Amino acid sequence: KRIDFENIEEISDKLKDYVGTEGKFVDFVKSLNIYINIDYLKDLNILDTPGFNDPVETRDAKARELLSKCDVVLILMPANQIFTSSDSNIISKIRKKEGIQEIYVIISKFDDALNTQENIKASKGDYEEAKNIILNDLKEHVKKVFFDMNNENIFDKLLSKINERVIYSSGICHTILKNWDNYKKLDDDSKKVIKNLSEAYCDYISLEERETSLETLKNLANIEAIHKILKDLTIRKNEILGESLNNFENKFIESAKDIQRKLNRYAREREKDIKSGNINDIEIESKKLEKSIDKISKLLEGKFKDTIEKWYKESLEDINKLLNKFFKEAQDSADASKSEETRTKKEGWWIFAKNVQYQENTINTEKIRELIRE
Repeated sequence: KRIDFENIEEISDKLKDYVGTEGKFVDFVKSLNIYINIDYLKDLNILDTPGFNDPVETRDAKARELLSKCDVVLILMPANQIFTSSDSNIISKIRKKEGIQEIYVIISKFDDALNTQENIKASKGDYEEAKNIILNDLKEHVKKVFFDMNNENIFDKLLSKINERVIYSSGICHTILKNWDNYKKLDDDSKKVIKNLSEAYCDYISLEERETSLETLKNLANIEAIHKILKDLTIRKNEILGESLNNFENKFIESAKDIQRKLNRYAREREKDIKSGNINDIEIESKKLEKSIDKISKLLEGKFKDTIEKWYKESLEDINKLLNKFFKEAQDSADASKSEETRTKKEGWWIFAKNVQYQENTINTEKIRELIRE
């Protein structure tokens, strides 16, 4: 299904039936592609993978599969739950492949970290001081996690450019920033964040100080830093493609030269055979070869046709066996989900009506849903 929207704000509203926990059609949605008319995204495919260690095994497997296809990975983690042991286990599975493999760590919900009593006390209500304390701690933690897993030097770029590759952000502060002049329209979570920040860092955020507050919120949202990563990747993608094509060209040329060397060697060997051999023997051998080739080609043609027909027939038989097995299991599951219930209804007219009992089959719809999923 194709759904059009005028602006980004409409997306969540128009897709509410297809995504999220309450969506009517969530069980039937395999994937969702969003096309947005933004210049610096036009040459990029951004994959939002399911979360790792998802209790649904298929989603966890899909996330791992998608990760292996990406040239650049942006790991999104909340500031108060950054890199648990299970997260590290997933990241350790990233391996080098052809092309580049770059990693950025996006620390989300940065406002949560700012609002802890420990950080408020340590910074004495100075926003910049609190931000630097938190960032330094988080970067050291990220550095240690990746250093411990850097056996194959896979994470050298991240470790050598830790300040550029670890980015903080706050989505809710970005929302507040965009809607500052429509305070009444903000939800309760947004209002709570403003309250907490203004109490902890009153010199930086206050409903009375619009310009100062907007500047702090913009700094805290830090969306421009993420935009910069994407814009840089769009530019560098052409460089990456150029390197890949250059590598392919070199491999192709080397392969062609190798074939040329083998053909030259074969030609020289055959030349020696001809020079040292008897011309009559060579003519006899040539005629034998022509007869053999003619005979073999006819045999091969028949064999090939027989093989294809046999493969086709066996494939159909295998498919039918599997389908019959599935439908039998499906029927058994459906039958097992049925139950009989005795009900009563009136038959006849007016004073002649009487109660008649009858059996009604009911089906457990949840079992049928599970069957459809399977």
